[in-house]
Amino acid sequence: MHTVGVDTLLRNAGGTMLKHDIRSVIIVDDTNRLEENLTATDLIRVVTECC
Repeated sequence: MHTVGVDTLLRNAGGTMLKHDIRSVIIVDDTNRLEENLTATDLIRVVTECC
């Protein structure tokens, strides 16, 4: 399981997924509490809806 901080850019979160060949990362706050689960599908949705 890989985590990223709440201030991590989407491109960097996606890079983490690619680097580790995973389909999601856990987003945590400054105290390592769960905020959200970001999936590859979420990233695709952002790209297709914004452009």
